[in-house]
Amino acid sequence: MNAPKDQNNVSVRLGTSSSDGVTTLPIQADPTAHWIKTSDATTGSNVSANSIAPRDGNNVPAMLAVSSVDGKTPVQLYVDGSGNLLVDSN
Repeated sequence: MNAPKDQNNVSVRLGTSSSDGVTTLPIQADPTAHWIKTSDATTGSNVSANSIAPRDGNNVPAMLAVSSVDGKTPVQLYVDGSGNLLVDSN
């Protein structure tokens, strides 16, 4: 899926699909409260060892974070099929 854009041509944030590790999906937010929708009840696994951000058809990259293990390695941020950013609040 290509990232929607605002009137200034700024793309929304994308994550990587937790089901295949390569498909880009937009991260959803509540339009009233402006909160990112998240899912904390995850039991997912690493479906991709790739530390390169996948890109949509318009070359917009999915988000990366830095590894909590070494503080350097890029890590893909997964999104579920409902657009929820997968988090672990433990």
